[in-house]
Amino acid sequence: MIVFIRAWPPTAAEIVGIFGGIWALLAAYNEWGDTVMKLTDVRIRNAKPKGQTYKLSDSAGMYLLVTKDGARYWRFDYRFNGKRRTLALGVYPTVPLSLARERREAARRLLTEDKDPNAAKKETKRAAKLASNNTFEAVAREWLNLQRRRLAPRYSALLQARLEADVFPDLGSRPIAEIGAPELLDVLKKSRNAVC
Repeated sequence: MIVFIRAWPPTAAEIVGIFGGIWALLAAYNEWGDTVMKLTDVRIRNAKPKGQTYKLSDSAGMYLLVTKDGARYWRFDYRFNGKRRTLALGVYPTVPLSLARERREAARRLLTEDKDPNAAKKETKRAAKLASNNTFEAVAREWLNLQRRRLAPRYSALLQARLEADVFPDLGSRPIAEIGAPELLDVLKKSRNAVC
């Protein structure tokens, strides 16, 4: 019996067979999904401080940053205009895992619209600060201070007392842009009925 031992190089059919097998393995590996195991609440709670700051990856660029002193911060790394950026999503446990993932998805939606999530976050904070500075009470007090020069001191004091007693309890803490005419009219009617 004669046995033929095939030497190198392999035939074209053998090469196709080898690469077909490798390709099948890669396809199966790809179906397994991300190799990074997503975070769980138990794993987050068990994250203890070490000698240096470290990260616990979740998925899609989000991770939990654990500092030396034990503080845990949610972060999201992304690229915008070719530059790597990081968005702060909150502090654990104030912001739980589910909320951090929602914030990450909102940031990813902004990225698909070609908007920088950090810039959008700063704009939201700025608008909230502006709205808090433009409450009805703040605007009314500013107006009253501007009118003091042309009003009699007694009338100015009476006007301030009426605003504080009748209007500010209902509308004082609300942003001026949210107050409608019918709402203001209701408060004025109520204060007129209280005076009469």
